Amino acid sequence: MLETILAIPILGAMIILFSFWLLLPVEIALGIIGLMMSKKAKTKKTGHILQIITGCIAWIPFIGWIMHLISAITLWLEWKKI
Repeated sequence: MLETILAIPILGAMIILFSFWLLLPVEIALGIIGLMMSKKAKTKKTGHILQIITGCIAWIPFIGWIMHLISAITLWLEWKKI
C-alpha cells in the first residue's frame, strides 16, 4: 500500500519531495475510489476517509508522517477484518 510506504519516516518524505508533492493528490484520488468501492461493498469506510484527510494535510511535515502512519494502520486493520 502506498500509505504504508509513505509512513516510513525518511523514505516517505523523500518520495513525496522527489515527486514534487504530486503523490498527495494521487493519494486523495485513491482514497475517494476506495471510499466508493467500500460503500458499494458495504464495508467499513473509516480507513479511506482517513486516507483522504491525510492526503489533504500531509504537506505539514511531522503531522503528515503521523497521519500516514495512522491511516496505514487503520487501512491494514480494516482489510484484515474483511
